[in-house]
Amino acid sequence: MVLNLISMVVISLLGAEACTLPDPSAGTRMDYSDMRGYYLDGDRADRFVRYAPVFIVEEYSKSYNRIGTPSARYDDQEEEDIYVDSTQATYYTEVLNWESSTHKYTNLIYRVHFEMSKKNKFSTDGGKGYNTGSMVIVTINEKEEPVLVNVIQTCGCFHVLLPTNYLDDSVLPEHWAKDEQTVYGEKLSGSLKYSETFSPDVHPVIFLRSANHRAAEIHAATLASTKDKYPLTQADLMPMDALDHLKLGDGDTSFFHTEGKYKGLVKGAIKKKETFLLGAIVGDSRVGQDRRYGSPVEVPRGFYTSIKPGKQDASDMWDYPVFLQYEGWNF
Repeated sequence: MVLNLISMVVISLLGAEACTLPDPSAGTRMDYSDMRGYYLDGDRADRFVRYAPVFIVEEYSKSYNRIGTPSARYDDQEEEDIYVDSTQATYYTEVLNWESSTHKYTNLIYRVHFEMSKKNKFSTDGGKGYNTGSMVIVTINEKEEPVLVNVIQTCGCFHVLLPTNYLDDSVLPEHWAKDEQTVYGEKLSGSLKYSETFSPDVHPVIFLRSANHRAAEIHAATLASTKDKYPLTQADLMPMDALDHLKLGDGDTSFFHTEGKYKGLVKGAIKKKETFLLGAIVGDSRVGQDRRYGSPVEVPRGFYTSIKPGKQDASDMWDYPVFLQYEGWNF
């Protein structure tokens, strides 16, 4: 009882149930003077290419804002060193199928990583960590239309769920405002409007803030119109399991811990201040640490999106129907 009371006070002070990095810059105008982006190119028959998000990053000139490629090397002591190479961008992808009571859906999962996250000029440094990442899940229906776009950091923080014009209103949470949603302080559109008939020329375009890489704007736009406004770099496309086979010397290693008490967590991504603030409350001594998106067997600590006591299982994003129900959606 006492722990629950303390946790609710802490969560109230932090301002959100899954946010440990209050950011006064949230909702303010972004700096568009130093922006570049990333996209996927290739065969439109490839579903990962057809529905791929475009990322636009603020303060591109700073290497920690550039999408990179997880890599491995040996340090001076011949110890394994996991890092993100910011000179080459890679999208890692996988598919997850799920069903509601009436329909079948497919989640197309896109994962990207950065050298690090840190405080921007406005925020605290609670979310500072290395090898951090962002993930976008595009849910498509049986008609191959994108109906839901989920943007989330790979620690389970700052998730944004936006419906598209292909999703029936009956599925929306109660009192959903299509014009604007305030998500952890960021003012976002409450829905994404694609063309009347789906076209692979239209993609979700996600603007990430400098340093903490939070989604500050999300739109649906053609690749051509986006290229007209921002320089775009073509990213590599790799399967998600490539993260378990980073080249190291004559062999390979995983981006994640593969056994022991840290199984499923990204190596080197511990966030000490988040652990100090919330570890005991949440019951996870590595709360806020980036992790694998996978089953409880692969990630025993879970990919939960809420730090409210007792809500980790219900908010675990791996079981997507349960997660959506927890969030108030009526699939």
